[in-house]
Amino acid sequence: MMKKMGRLKFSRLKPLVVRHRAIIRSVMIFIVLIGIWSVFYPRIMDARGLDWLMQLVAGLTTYLLWLLGNPVNLNETVVASSVFSMQVGNECTGIVPAVILVAAVIAYPSSILKKILCLGLGIPVIFLINLVRTVSLYYVGVHIPQYFDITHFVVWQSITILVVIGIWLLWIGKVVNVQPS
Repeated sequence: MMKKMGRLKFSRLKPLVVRHRAIIRSVMIFIVLIGIWSVFYPRIMDARGLDWLMQLVAGLTTYLLWLLGNPVNLNETVVASSVFSMQVGNECTGIVPAVILVAAVIAYPSSILKKILCLGLGIPVIFLINLVRTVSLYYVGVHIPQYFDITHFVVWQSITILVVIGIWLLWIGKVVNVQPS
C-alpha cells in the first residue's frame, strides 16, 4: 500500500517536473553555485583575499566625500572625519551581490555572449550603487547617526537586493527573451 501511494504521488509530479525542467535546472545550478561560494568565501576572508577590494572601496568613498567637500581621511579601510568614522568591511565591497548576480546569470539559460553582456554591465552598476551606498552612509552617520544601523542593515541591503534582481530581470526581459523581428 505504501509503495503504491509513493508511486501515485510521483506520477502526479512527473508531468510538472518535465514541464518545468528548465526552471528546476536553473534553480539547482544557482543553489550549487551559491553553495560553492559559501564554502570558499570564509577561506577567502581568512586569507585576506578581499583586502584590496575593501581598500579600493574605502579609497573611492574617501575621494568622493572629499570631492563633495567633506574633510575626510583614510586609514587603510577606515573613512574618518572629526565627526564620524566608518570602516569598510568585507560585506561593504559589493562582492556578495555581484556573486549573486553572477550565479543567477550563469544559471539562467542563454548564450555566453548574452551572459557576458549582463555581467559586463551589471557588475559595474552594482559597484557604483555600492559607492553611493557608502557615501550616503557617511552622511547618515554624520547628520542622523541614530538611523545609521537601520539605513546600513535594512534600507541599503534591501535596495541592493532589488538592484541585483532588477538587473537580472532587465537582462532577461530586454536581452535574453527578445524575439527577432
